[in-house]
Amino acid sequence: MKKLLIKPNDVIKVNFVLGERKNGEVVADINVEAIKKTFGEELVDGTIEEHWAEFRRPTFADTIDINGRINTPDGVRLEFNPLAVRFARMAKLIKTWSLKEGDKPIPATPEAIGQLDPFIASIIGMLLDAAIGV
Repeated sequence: MKKLLIKPNDVIKVNFVLGERKNGEVVADINVEAIKKTFGEELVDGTIEEHWAEFRRPTFADTIDINGRINTPDGVRLEFNPLAVRFARMAKLIKTWSLKEGDKPIPATPEAIGQLDPFIASIIGMLLDAAIGV
């Protein structure tokens, strides 16, 4: 039987790729084939890089905390914002990743997630969502 309790060191690893378009924009996708299919001739040759991010596996308590962030302090439920929930999930659960700017590693922090290009953050977030089944 699958284990029922989540341990603090249980992780989810998501893999993705980044590439640079000829206009200088960095784009992401789920794998090399997908980024080539989506962006094809727009990509600068030799710029596709494979990356990963590791997140702590969420517990039931994490889920309550993440979803609780879409309520106002006085308890009034706000309109559902899936991007806000995705950001809260990524920010709470991030452990480490392979992202760098040049040769300098980018710390895997909630602040860094907030500063990611929205397209790149969406790819990573969708992969995390799929991995945890939401």
